[in-house]
Amino acid sequence: MDSPPFDIAHRDGGQPYEPAHRFNTLDAMRGIGALAVMGFHYLWGLTGLFSQAFFGVDFFFCLSGVILVHAYAKKIDGGLSFAGYMHHRVNRLGPFYFIGFALGAILLMSYRIVAPVPGFGPFDHWLAIVFGLIALPYPNHGALPFVGTAVITGPLFPTNIPAWSLFFEMVASAALFVALKQRVNLMAIATCSGFVWLAAAVIYRTDNVGWGISTFAGGFPRTAFMFFLGATLYGWFRRYPRRLRLSPWVLLVTMAAALAAPLLPLGVAGKLAQTAALVSLAPCAVLLGLKCDDRRPRPVFAYLGRMSYGIYAVHWPVYHLLALAFGAWAATRRLVEMPLLFAAVAAMLGLGLAHGLTVYVDEPIRRRLSARARQQLRGEPQDAIAG
Repeated sequence: MDSPPFDIAHRDGGQPYEPAHRFNTLDAMRGIGALAVMGFHYLWGLTGLFSQAFFGVDFFFCLSGVILVHAYAKKIDGGLSFAGYMHHRVNRLGPFYFIGFALGAILLMSYRIVAPVPGFGPFDHWLAIVFGLIALPYPNHGALPFVGTAVITGPLFPTNIPAWSLFFEMVASAALFVALKQRVNLMAIATCSGFVWLAAAVIYRTDNVGWGISTFAGGFPRTAFMFFLGATLYGWFRRYPRRLRLSPWVLLVTMAAALAAPLLPLGVAGKLAQTAALVSLAPCAVLLGLKCDDRRPRPVFAYLGRMSYGIYAVHWPVYHLLALAFGAWAATRRLVEMPLLFAAVAAMLGLGLAHGLTVYVDEPIRRRLSARARQQLRGEPQDAIAG
């Protein structure tokens, strides 16, 4: 009989890592990634900063592979059912998904009243809401507002555009269960997916694939590459758990700087090198985060991780609802016309809302939803996007 996946003892000072263990450094890095994605959506085309921060989503995918294998590999080998596994995943991701969806549905219907979305027919607004309600991508060619006068065409989740990654997260989660159950070589999946993603990037002429109807197919290899690479990295870490003497603060600052840095005006070779470096950022950051984790309680790290999913889930509709509301009032219309200042105001209000929703809505709901699951899965693991 084959040995269970990742059965080599994982020890740090004689203490095994249990599924309930939280990786403090990865928690903080998740928060940095969420803030960077928010910066990408709020500042795109304005300053050059965060112009490549969409790679923060790839970090989330890679981290998901680490965390889910850490939390579920032994449980799956021990007989955890697919239904029980996916039930826990839905309980974890669902509450904030539907909070973001509700805000986005209000936003989309506001567009229908104030300024109909170009490319949306009479029923597209309603159909987009129906598809979003059941967490499925809606094929469309609508041109929704982005930043300033820019638009984003054909997003798969018009109600809340960043939700595309949660869809692929769930698909990858299901695929991981099957791969672990059948003892498929995870590195082989990552390698094959990486080559397909490279081909997709060449075809689509961008690495940022999967979020829209025109690049939907590319989202599968993009997610699979990072997700299963993360799972493989966790296996390597268990086999070679030696620590690095690197301050987690240095790692966080480096990651934030890499995601915030503008794309430099280089030649073709230089741009390819920059892209390769950014693609490598996610797995390198995850592996270093594992190697530098020291288990010491760090309140700032814990808070960044705790707020990360809320930030990610609501930042898009918050920005655009505020833009509509402020633009409708003469007293605040001037603020919308100053995009950098407006982005700062939207970020502060969005962070405050994410905090309130996390503490008073998401966490209480999840505690209730997870009551039965905890009887079966002792210890609640952290999550890549959700925390």
